[in-house]
Amino acid sequence: MTPDFLDDIIKYGATSFGLLSFFALVCLNYKKDRKNNLADLLVVGLAGSSVPTGLLLIYGAFDSSVIERLSDAGIYIAFAGAALLIIFGQTFKEKI
Repeated sequence: MTPDFLDDIIKYGATSFGLLSFFALVCLNYKKDRKNNLADLLVVGLAGSSVPTGLLLIYGAFDSSVIERLSDAGIYIAFAGAALLIIFGQTFKEKI
């Protein structure tokens, strides 16, 4: 993976995937005539923003030079953690 491509993924990947996930859910809800719930939209957006970080961490298991570059992406790793905690909270609330 070239360094420039990796930098682009770190800079723009989380925002792009988060917005794509957010608007995909809006479109699906519109198509199925469901109301948009802001909490669900935010959870899906946060979860979507963690996709590039997750892919880079998996790739980093095979190429250790990627992990060194991820030090620039601390905020995205925090978003991934926040998304996981929100998903846990919603799942736990539904099961009670």
